[in-house]
Amino acid sequence: MFLIMLLAALAGAPSPQSEPLALPLMEACTEQEASSACRLPPAVDGLTARTRLSGATREAFWAEGDVFHVVARRAGPSVSLCCTLQSAMEQIPGEPDLWALSVRIEGIEAAVLDVMIIAAGDEPLPPVTQTPQWRGPSAPARAETVTLPDGLISTREIESLALGERRAIEIYRPPGDGPMPVIYLADGESTSMFARTLQPLIARGDLPPVMIVGLHSGPMNQLQGEDAALIRHQEYLPGWFGETQPRFVAHDRFLIEEVMPLAESLGASSRREERAVAGFSNGAAWAMAMATDHPDLFGKIMALSFGWTDAGFMERVRDTRYGDVWLGAGTLEPGFYSASREAAQTLAPLADRVTFDARVAGHSPVMWHDQFPMAALWLFNPASDRSDGRTGP
Repeated sequence: MFLIMLLAALAGAPSPQSEPLALPLMEACTEQEASSACRLPPAVDGLTARTRLSGATREAFWAEGDVFHVVARRAGPSVSLCCTLQSAMEQIPGEPDLWALSVRIEGIEAAVLDVMIIAAGDEPLPPVTQTPQWRGPSAPARAETVTLPDGLISTREIESLALGERRAIEIYRPPGDGPMPVIYLADGESTSMFARTLQPLIARGDLPPVMIVGLHSGPMNQLQGEDAALIRHQEYLPGWFGETQPRFVAHDRFLIEEVMPLAESLGASSRREERAVAGFSNGAAWAMAMATDHPDLFGKIMALSFGWTDAGFMERVRDTRYGDVWLGAGTLEPGFYSASREAAQTLAPLADRVTFDARVAGHSPVMWHDQFPMAALWLFNPASDRSDGRTGP
């Protein structure tokens, strides 16, 4: 399940928790094969768990050396850990309501981990910014977040001819005279989360006023009809649904013909060098595809946890000239990490600037929340770039 349906649209919608999340156990540690994160045999006994879960505490987590322990008090029948580390937890022998998981993590001293316990009958998911976190002593600081002043976020619905339906867009427009630089963002439900990280940078003058125009994603799944493929996948991934890719083409038209003219009427710049496309996970692939298909329109890319490595897509990439490309991924999301690193290497000779931000983190909004403002600084005001932990491609 895609990060619990994108954490229930980033905690803005009811969460699908009427049934327990059935994740498998994480791969066990072996001496023969190194892994960035692997499960150890049960290492927490009932006494330790009860001590850590004193009073009304329902979950606890801590590190010992390179091992990260999580314990939880839940009734079951199954309990899982999300989202940096995604794994079923194990019931502690003789303790029907106590669950535990011990994970060895390479580079744990620099790790950023969110800890979300999910079981049947749990309360709705908390907002991403309130998800409990553990940060190693050498981990990057959490991105500063502020409450947005009234009036900076608005939601509009477009009766889209391209999509044949109504689709929402969410707009963050900071104070300032237009036209101003703009980030066109996939999964626009996350606009306000990211806007709260840009606002303090803009208020201090570290970053010029930058708009975010977030395109809400399509339904996560199609319940009727002949295909059960995720509509979001079809709209974001070129070639996902065959050669014709009708939803991808329609979504492309939605952006170019309907969203961008509206954004520019509200103050977004029409200059290539002031337009960015951005996204995380499949949204990062969409951002890369938009910049590849429309190099005359978009001069900047922000791709968080890019993971689309379709051979045909990568061939299209090699025929394009790019502007500035910022890629980021975590070592605890191995497939996305390797794909992002490969993309940085591939694009280095094809772009004006390319950078790759590597972290000990996972496929999680907690990492994306921290990376977004850093990427915006690099893209729109390089002189103010205060990154730490970035590596070259």
